[in-house]
Amino acid sequence: MKRFYKFWFFFCVGWGYLMSQPLADAETKAALHMTHVLAALPLSALNVALLLAIEVWRARPAKLPAPNIELRPWNMPTGVMQFVLITFFFSGAWGLLFGIALGSNDFRVPLFFLMMSIGGLAGLLGFHRAFPSRFAP
Repeated sequence: MKRFYKFWFFFCVGWGYLMSQPLADAETKAALHMTHVLAALPLSALNVALLLAIEVWRARPAKLPAPNIELRPWNMPTGVMQFVLITFFFSGAWGLLFGIALGSNDFRVPLFFLMMSIGGLAGLLGFHRAFPSRFAP
């Protein structure tokens, strides 16, 4: 497992570096406005909460595994969701750090991934707090 997490760390760092590169063409720059970046946080939280509501409804009477810090991706669907969102969070954070270090003036892509991951994790934990009886301990 340690090898996998080492690989995962360098994957997030590499993806963050790629995200920190400035966008090349005008079409790509125009496609991602700052309002889209800021709207990613609440929309991601709503999307994750809606997906969990559907999974809770489908899993009746069984319970979903609760999200935890141990990061077990095989605990479907909450473990995979948490793993992907934390990957987006680390990649976006590394993208911002590389962008600052390289003097880039275009932070929209890493900031979008960071906002999407924060919103998704907030939706996941918020749904877990709102409906604790639907999750296994």
